[in-house]
Amino acid sequence: MSIRHAGAVLALGLCLTGTPAQADNIVKAPQNDRELAVAAGKAQASLSEFLKTAIPPAPGTGGHAVKIPLRQGGVTEWVWINGLTLKGADTVAGSLGNTPAIVKGFTPGQTIEVKRSEIVDWIYEKNGRMAGGYSVCVLIGRQKGAAGIAELKVAGFACD
Repeated sequence: MSIRHAGAVLALGLCLTGTPAQADNIVKAPQNDRELAVAAGKAQASLSEFLKTAIPPAPGTGGHAVKIPLRQGGVTEWVWINGLTLKGADTVAGSLGNTPAIVKGFTPGQTIEVKRSEIVDWIYEKNGRMAGGYSVCVLIGRQKGAAGIAELKVAGFACD
């Protein structure tokens, strides 16, 4: 899987609502999803190390992004931001990587700031291999089963 294909995986949004998904790239999950909570825990546990690699980008790395919540009217849509910078000790800023499908009023490239504690995943490419992407492994595993996980492992994801 090339970095371009991995970018398509990154475009997955996770909408935590009880309403039908309104776009093909939206994956619904309950708000108290145990597997996604475990994935978020892994991402949080390694977030400081990721940020050292991402800001500034370490040699041989690229595509650094974090998954964050956008909230509106009781709806949460999870999106990726890239072009990361630190704003103080506990805030990360980046550019919105896609147009949210459910939450309105945001545009690709818009700068979004988020507290580190709200980041639920991170991802980057190093020498042609992917690192992080814990929620990607969960969601693709649900959508495509073992074949999807095998594809991600070929791309360098460390899916358990």
